[in-house]
Amino acid sequence: MYLQKAPNGVYQTRICIPKPLQRFGYPFDIKVSLRTKERSEAIARNFIVANYLRSAITRLDTSCPPKFDLFKSALDQNINCIRLSFVSGSASYEHPQYKAVELVDEHSIAESLINDAFEHRNTANRCKPTSFDDSLALFVESKHKQGITKLTVHQLEQRINHCMKFLARKGLGQNTVTSADLLDYVDHLISEKRSAKSNRGYFASVKQYFAWLKAKGFNSDNPAQGINPKFKSKLHASEQRERWTESELIRLFRSAEYMRQTEDFQWVTKLQLFHGFRTGEVCQIYVKDIVWQMRIPCIRVTDLSKDQHLKNAHAVRTIPLHPQLRESFLQFYESRKTRKRTPLFNYKPLGKDKDWTKTYRQQFGKLQTKLGMRAGARPTAYSLRHTFIDELKEKDIPEHSVAEVVGHTNPNMTYGRYGKKHRIDKLLEIVGEFEINLEGTL
Repeated sequence: MYLQKAPNGVYQTRICIPKPLQRFGYPFDIKVSLRTKERSEAIARNFIVANYLRSAITRLDTSCPPKFDLFKSALDQNINCIRLSFVSGSASYEHPQYKAVELVDEHSIAESLINDAFEHRNTANRCKPTSFDDSLALFVESKHKQGITKLTVHQLEQRINHCMKFLARKGLGQNTVTSADLLDYVDHLISEKRSAKSNRGYFASVKQYFAWLKAKGFNSDNPAQGINPKFKSKLHASEQRERWTESELIRLFRSAEYMRQTEDFQWVTKLQLFHGFRTGEVCQIYVKDIVWQMRIPCIRVTDLSKDQHLKNAHAVRTIPLHPQLRESFLQFYESRKTRKRTPLFNYKPLGKDKDWTKTYRQQFGKLQTKLGMRAGARPTAYSLRHTFIDELKEKDIPEHSVAEVVGHTNPNMTYGRYGKKHRIDKLLEIVGEFEINLEGTL
């Protein structure tokens, strides 16, 4: 049972018929048009129609069902009644005006289907949440079921709660919020002196929530639709992004505290800086992810092994080892290459989200504190990635090339659609453009 789009672009509900019924002449599946090309409307309508179809089919006697043409005739009439209940442009489910339906066989199929429809409608109405708290709880539960990480769901909940509290102070309920109210919320976000990036994240979460409310039929409209505020920053994008200066890097890598860290910690730190890897990408590398292409040793960034996960599809890539690290890293690799099916480093995925970085990040923060780098006023481990990107920018490396190395969405549509990926030897040239003098520490 699922939602699909027909060749003409109209969404439809498809449900498979149980095999016992197919032996009595029933088809493999039934498809019901949802009479809309809008996905948000289709999702809400599919929820109603699919549950109704399932209820109708499961009530059939699989040992002696009525003829399919009789069942289909009654089904069609009641599906049409359900369609009449859909209000164009919304996901609401109103009381349908059923026409009289003649009972077509001794099992009173039509009457049974009508009762099913009314029963489903009444159940849906009884369960419809009316408060912000109830709806947000259902929204959060839905996100957990979709497999979204616990941290991301927590952030969504926190940001939506921020908006709900603002609206509650205005005396507004879930169904009384207007676009004007959300514009007031935008002004409120700006007044709190948060960064432009954070404000965009807050409002994006709120938009997602109100779109979900409409799609689920909990609200008749979406007050956030069409609102696209411009949160302007006083700083240039490159100035907002923290990076390490050369003096800070020398201070870090040449410190006695760094030298006392484990091999794992030191290599995770260096691989981030010299390749622009995300912290999680490095911590979860498996021994078998060290590969050779064109006789060039490379690190394969992938999510194929146990508990590996990446930010997006663009993160999957194979990057050659930086020449400055190659010899010493391969010596380290030789000491562990017999553990083919295990992670290269000793970091473990922790918690429900399988976070590979938690232990490393704690170690990194403690090290910085010992070096006198004050929390809140220091670059982070993730800033090593920013440093790599900024250095290549200074070398005038084309942006699409840097994007391929660091696993970003290709910013250039022409290259992204028609251009081929760089060969490994070309990627090696790009990676090798990153230069920093850390002699005696590598």
